[in-house]
Amino acid sequence: MKLKYPESEVDFDVSPAYFIGGFDVYDREETLEVHLNTFDPNNEDEFKKIFEECFFNTRKIDALTVDHKVELVRVLKSALDKSDYDFNKILLDDHDECFYMPSEWNIVDPRCFFENIYSLINKRWK
Repeated sequence: MKLKYPESEVDFDVSPAYFIGGFDVYDREETLEVHLNTFDPNNEDEFKKIFEECFFNTRKIDALTVDHKVELVRVLKSALDKSDYDFNKILLDDHDECFYMPSEWNIVDPRCFFENIYSLINKRWK
């Protein structure tokens, strides 16, 4: 049986992009974007703080079961295991999907950015 989103009949098909949904500033430029632009996503300590706020401390994550979390870790690990996985593509603004990262964020090494996420989720979810 396929894993479903909590309280839904929709399949839980996720990608590494799931981890950056909390950074989507579309239609929140004057609130969330202003706040996020005060952080440097390349600074490990600053990123840890903002990831805690925008990922771990959300109702979306609180609603997930252990099975959902295992699937998220598996999907990210699988992408990281592929040397040619294009993490930069995930971080690009997507006008069709109305997804925008904070305008002042310049993520120097997209793979490293997702490696940091992997490290944080492994520490948190052990």
